[in-house]
Amino acid sequence: MKLLVGGNHFFSFSVDLEKNRQYLVLRGYWEDVTIGDDFLKYNQQSIDMLQPGFTTLIDIAELEAPSEELMQEIVRTYSNYIEYQ
Repeated sequence: MKLLVGGNHFFSFSVDLEKNRQYLVLRGYWEDVTIGDDFLKYNQQSIDMLQPGFTTLIDIAELEAPSEELMQEIVRTYSNYIEYQ
């Protein structure tokens, strides 16, 4: 059974504890990086609920492609976060 961890209109994180799986749904058009302000928080919360070796299923069916500039900003923002983990 899926449990909703959190999200907003543009993304959501859920987990299935029996399947040891994280679900990420991305949707809409991300105009700027602040749309994902809580993205890392909900990602970490969902990971903390799962066991090592979990799988992640990402649904991008409703995601509209962001601009190249925004993609560069997203990569820069999250790359810095990942380097410190």
